[in-house]
Amino acid sequence: MAQAHPHRFTLLSIVVAFVLFGMLQGVNAVFNNALNASAVDRLNVVSRISFTESLPFSYLAQIESLPGVAGVAYQSWFGTYYQDPKNFVFSFPVDPVLFFPLYPELQLPKDQLAALTRTRTGAVVGRELAKKYGWKIGDRVPLHSVIWTQANGSSDWAFDIVGIYDAPHDPNQAVSFFFNYSYFDEARSFSKGTVGWYVVKVKDPKQAMQVAAAIDKRFANSSDETKTQTEKEFAQSFIKQQVISASL
Repeated sequence: MAQAHPHRFTLLSIVVAFVLFGMLQGVNAVFNNALNASAVDRLNVVSRISFTESLPFSYLAQIESLPGVAGVAYQSWFGTYYQDPKNFVFSFPVDPVLFFPLYPELQLPKDQLAALTRTRTGAVVGRELAKKYGWKIGDRVPLHSVIWTQANGSSDWAFDIVGIYDAPHDPNQAVSFFFNYSYFDEARSFSKGTVGWYVVKVKDPKQAMQVAAAIDKRFANSSDETKTQTEKEFAQSFIKQQVISASL
Protein backbone atom coordinates (compact mmCIF):
# COMPACT_ATOMS: atom_id res chain seq x y z
CA MET A 1 0.00 0.00 0.00
CA ALA A 2 1.27 3.45 -0.89
CA GLN A 3 2.42 5.55 2.05
CA ALA A 4 1.55 9.22 2.36
CA HIS A 5 4.33 11.77 2.56
CA PRO A 6 4.74 13.39 6.02
CA HIS A 7 3.26 16.68 4.85
CA ARG A 8 0.13 15.21 3.28
CA PHE A 9 -2.22 15.95 6.16
CA THR A 10 -0.63 19.34 6.78
CA LEU A 11 -1.26 20.31 3.17
CA LEU A 12 -4.82 19.01 3.28
CA SER A 13 -5.63 20.97 6.43
CA ILE A 14 -4.13 24.11 4.92
CA VAL A 15 -6.17 23.67 1.74
CA VAL A 16 -9.29 23.44 3.89
CA ALA A 17 -8.29 26.62 5.74
CA PHE A 18 -7.55 28.27 2.42
CA VAL A 19 -11.07 27.56 1.20
CA LEU A 20 -12.54 28.86 4.45
CA PHE A 21 -10.77 32.18 3.84
CA GLY A 22 -13.68 32.91 1.53
CA MET A 23 -11.83 32.25 -1.71
CA LEU A 24 -13.99 29.33 -2.82
CA GLN A 25 -16.01 31.44 -5.23
CA GLY A 26 -12.93 32.70 -7.04
CA VAL A 27 -11.33 29.26 -7.21
CA ASN A 28 -14.48 27.67 -8.58
CA ALA A 29 -14.98 30.45 -11.11
CA VAL A 30 -11.57 29.74 -12.63
CA PHE A 31 -12.08 25.98 -12.63
CA ASN A 32 -15.56 26.35 -14.11
CA ASN A 33 -13.97 28.37 -16.90
CA ALA A 34 -11.44 25.57 -17.26
CA LEU A 35 -14.27 23.08 -17.69
CA ASN A 36 -15.53 25.03 -20.68
CA ALA A 37 -12.05 25.40 -22.16
CA SER A 38 -10.83 21.85 -21.49
CA ALA A 39 -8.65 20.39 -24.22
CA VAL A 40 -9.40 16.86 -25.36
CA ASP A 41 -5.71 16.16 -25.96
CA ARG A 42 -4.53 16.94 -22.39
CA LEU A 43 -4.51 14.67 -19.35
CA ASN A 44 -3.73 15.41 -15.71
CA VAL A 45 -1.80 12.96 -13.55
CA VAL A 46 -2.34 13.26 -9.80
CA SER A 47 -1.65 11.11 -6.77
CA ARG A 48 -4.11 8.28 -6.36
CA ILE A 49 -4.35 9.21 -2.66
CA SER A 50 -5.30 12.88 -3.02
CA PHE A 51 -4.54 15.91 -5.16
CA THR A 52 -2.79 17.36 -2.09
CA GLU A 53 -0.26 14.52 -2.21
CA SER A 54 2.84 15.37 -4.27
CA LEU A 55 4.40 13.14 -6.91
CA PRO A 56 8.13 12.49 -7.50
CA PHE A 57 9.88 14.65 -10.08
CA SER A 58 11.40 11.44 -11.45
CA TYR A 59 8.03 10.54 -12.99
CA LEU A 60 8.56 13.15 -15.70
CA ALA A 61 10.98 11.12 -17.79
CA GLN A 62 8.98 7.93 -17.31
CA ILE A 63 5.77 9.53 -18.56
CA GLU A 64 7.59 11.15 -21.49
CA SER A 65 8.81 7.72 -22.60
CA LEU A 66 5.34 6.17 -22.92
CA PRO A 67 3.84 5.57 -26.38
CA GLY A 68 1.27 8.15 -27.42
CA VAL A 69 2.70 10.96 -25.28
CA ALA A 70 3.50 14.17 -27.17
CA GLY A 71 4.65 16.29 -24.23
CA VAL A 72 4.69 16.54 -20.44
CA ALA A 73 4.74 19.49 -18.04
CA TYR A 74 4.06 19.90 -14.33
CA GLN A 75 2.49 22.30 -11.87
CA SER A 76 1.72 22.71 -8.17
CA TRP A 77 -1.01 24.48 -6.27
CA PHE A 78 0.66 27.53 -4.70
CA GLY A 79 -2.28 28.99 -2.75
CA THR A 80 -1.62 32.73 -2.57
CA TYR A 81 -3.22 36.10 -2.07
CA TYR A 82 -2.11 39.66 -2.81
CA GLN A 83 -2.02 42.03 0.19
CA ASP A 84 -5.38 40.83 1.60
CA PRO A 85 -6.83 37.29 1.95
CA LYS A 86 -9.76 38.40 -0.20
CA ASN A 87 -7.37 39.08 -3.09
CA PHE A 88 -6.94 35.47 -4.16
CA VAL A 89 -4.32 34.87 -6.87
CA PHE A 90 -4.55 31.70 -8.93
CA SER A 91 -0.80 30.95 -8.99
CA PHE A 92 1.36 28.06 -10.17
CA PRO A 93 5.07 27.25 -10.37
CA VAL A 94 5.86 25.74 -13.79
CA ASP A 95 8.74 24.93 -16.09
CA PRO A 96 8.00 27.56 -18.76
CA VAL A 97 9.82 25.69 -21.52
CA LEU A 98 7.64 22.62 -20.98
CA PHE A 99 4.42 24.30 -19.90
CA PHE A 100 3.54 26.92 -22.52
CA PRO A 101 3.84 24.65 -25.60
CA LEU A 102 1.14 22.47 -24.03
CA TYR A 103 -1.19 25.47 -23.69
CA PRO A 104 -1.29 27.19 -27.09
CA GLU A 105 -4.44 29.05 -26.02
CA LEU A 106 -2.25 31.06 -23.63
CA GLN A 107 -0.31 33.46 -25.85
CA LEU A 108 2.95 34.84 -24.45
CA PRO A 109 5.42 36.77 -26.65
CA LYS A 110 8.66 34.86 -27.24
CA ASP A 111 10.83 37.56 -25.73
CA GLN A 112 8.77 37.51 -22.55
CA LEU A 113 8.99 33.71 -22.36
CA ALA A 114 12.75 34.03 -22.73
CA ALA A 115 12.81 36.64 -19.96
CA LEU A 116 10.91 34.25 -17.69
CA THR A 117 13.33 31.40 -18.29
CA ARG A 118 16.37 33.53 -17.45
CA THR A 119 14.88 35.42 -14.48
CA ARG A 120 14.96 33.32 -11.31
CA THR A 121 12.17 35.24 -9.57
CA GLY A 122 10.36 36.04 -12.81
CA ALA A 123 6.63 35.62 -13.33
CA VAL A 124 4.11 36.08 -16.12
CA VAL A 125 0.51 37.03 -15.43
CA GLY A 126 -2.74 36.93 -17.37
CA ARG A 127 -3.94 40.15 -18.98
CA GLU A 128 -7.13 40.24 -16.88
CA LEU A 129 -5.23 39.63 -13.64
CA ALA A 130 -2.76 42.41 -14.49
CA LYS A 131 -5.67 44.79 -15.12
CA LYS A 132 -7.32 43.86 -11.82
CA TYR A 133 -4.31 44.85 -9.72
CA GLY A 134 -2.70 47.41 -12.02
CA TRP A 135 0.39 45.28 -12.55
CA LYS A 136 2.79 45.88 -15.41
CA ILE A 137 6.05 44.43 -16.68
CA GLY A 138 8.88 45.51 -14.39
CA ASP A 139 6.78 45.47 -11.22
CA ARG A 140 7.92 43.50 -8.18
CA VAL A 141 4.89 41.76 -6.68
CA PRO A 142 4.68 40.23 -3.18
CA LEU A 143 2.39 37.23 -2.69
CA HIS A 144 1.56 35.46 0.56
CA SER A 145 1.19 31.68 0.40
CA VAL A 146 -1.06 29.91 2.88
CA ILE A 147 0.64 26.62 1.98
CA TRP A 148 4.29 27.07 1.17
CA THR A 149 6.96 28.52 3.43
CA GLN A 150 10.49 29.33 2.39
CA ALA A 151 13.50 27.78 4.06
CA ASN A 152 13.81 30.91 6.21
CA GLY A 153 10.29 30.33 7.55
CA SER A 154 8.63 33.16 5.64
CA SER A 155 5.34 32.65 3.78
CA ASP A 156 5.90 35.82 1.76
CA TRP A 157 7.27 35.43 -1.75
CA ALA A 158 8.35 38.22 -4.12
CA PHE A 159 8.23 37.99 -7.92
CA ASP A 160 9.32 40.18 -10.80
CA ILE A 161 6.75 40.46 -13.58
CA VAL A 162 8.52 39.88 -16.89
CA GLY A 163 5.54 39.10 -19.11
CA ILE A 164 1.80 39.34 -19.62
CA TYR A 165 -0.02 36.60 -21.52
CA ASP A 166 -3.34 36.75 -23.36
CA ALA A 167 -6.09 34.21 -23.96
CA PRO A 168 -7.77 35.64 -27.10
CA HIS A 169 -10.41 32.94 -27.37
CA ASP A 170 -11.43 33.17 -23.72
CA PRO A 171 -10.24 36.19 -21.70
CA ASN A 172 -11.52 34.48 -18.54
CA GLN A 173 -8.49 32.21 -18.82
CA ALA A 174 -6.10 35.18 -18.60
CA VAL A 175 -6.29 35.31 -14.80
CA SER A 176 -3.41 33.13 -13.63
CA PHE A 177 0.08 33.82 -12.30
CA PHE A 178 2.92 31.55 -13.49
CA PHE A 179 6.48 31.53 -12.17
CA ASN A 180 9.60 29.36 -12.26
CA TYR A 181 9.38 25.97 -10.63
CA SER A 182 13.14 25.92 -10.14
CA TYR A 183 12.90 28.99 -7.89
CA PHE A 184 9.98 27.49 -5.97
CA ASP A 185 11.65 24.11 -5.44
CA GLU A 186 14.95 25.65 -4.35
CA ALA A 187 13.37 28.07 -1.88
CA ARG A 188 10.57 26.02 -0.29
CA SER A 189 11.07 24.45 3.10
CA PHE A 190 9.53 21.02 2.44
CA SER A 191 8.59 18.51 -0.28
CA LYS A 192 11.58 19.40 -2.45
CA GLY A 193 11.95 17.31 -5.58
CA THR A 194 8.23 16.77 -6.02
CA VAL A 195 5.46 18.22 -8.18
CA GLY A 196 1.76 18.71 -7.57
CA TRP A 197 0.58 17.05 -10.79
CA TYR A 198 1.64 16.37 -14.35
CA VAL A 199 0.01 17.65 -17.52
CA VAL A 200 0.27 15.26 -20.45
CA LYS A 201 -0.42 16.09 -24.09
CA VAL A 202 -1.38 13.05 -26.14
CA LYS A 203 -0.59 12.61 -29.82
CA ASP A 204 -4.08 11.32 -30.65
CA PRO A 205 -7.07 12.43 -28.54
CA LYS A 206 -8.84 9.20 -29.50
CA GLN A 207 -6.11 7.32 -27.64
CA ALA A 208 -6.28 9.48 -24.50
CA MET A 209 -7.86 6.81 -22.30
CA GLN A 210 -5.31 4.21 -23.40
CA VAL A 211 -2.48 6.61 -22.57
CA ALA A 212 -4.08 7.36 -19.19
CA ALA A 213 -4.30 3.65 -18.41
CA ALA A 214 -0.66 3.14 -19.43
CA ILE A 215 0.49 5.94 -17.11
CA ASP A 216 -1.35 4.50 -14.11
CA LYS A 217 -0.13 1.00 -14.93
CA ARG A 218 3.47 2.26 -14.99
CA PHE A 219 3.21 3.43 -11.39
CA ALA A 220 0.89 0.73 -10.04
CA ASN A 221 2.09 -0.87 -6.78
CA SER A 222 4.68 1.87 -6.29
CA SER A 223 4.91 4.11 -3.24
CA ASP A 224 3.32 6.89 -5.32
CA GLU A 225 0.51 5.47 -7.39
CA THR A 226 -1.25 7.76 -9.83
CA LYS A 227 -4.71 8.61 -11.08
CA THR A 228 -4.81 10.00 -14.60
CA GLN A 229 -7.83 12.00 -15.72
CA THR A 230 -8.97 14.12 -18.60
CA GLU A 231 -8.54 17.84 -18.06
CA LYS A 232 -12.30 18.21 -17.55
CA GLU A 233 -12.43 15.42 -14.97
CA PHE A 234 -9.53 16.99 -13.11
CA ALA A 235 -11.29 20.36 -12.88
CA GLN A 236 -14.51 18.68 -11.74
CA SER A 237 -12.65 16.71 -9.06
CA PHE A 238 -10.97 19.86 -7.79
CA ILE A 239 -14.27 21.69 -7.44
CA LYS A 240 -15.82 18.70 -5.68
CA GLN A 241 -12.92 18.55 -3.21
CA GLN A 242 -13.35 22.24 -2.41
CA VAL A 243 -17.06 21.77 -1.71
CA ILE A 244 -16.30 18.84 0.61
CA SER A 245 -13.51 20.76 2.34
CA ALA A 246 -15.67 23.82 2.86
CA SER A 247 -18.37 21.72 4.53
CA LEU A 248 -16.00 20.22 7.13
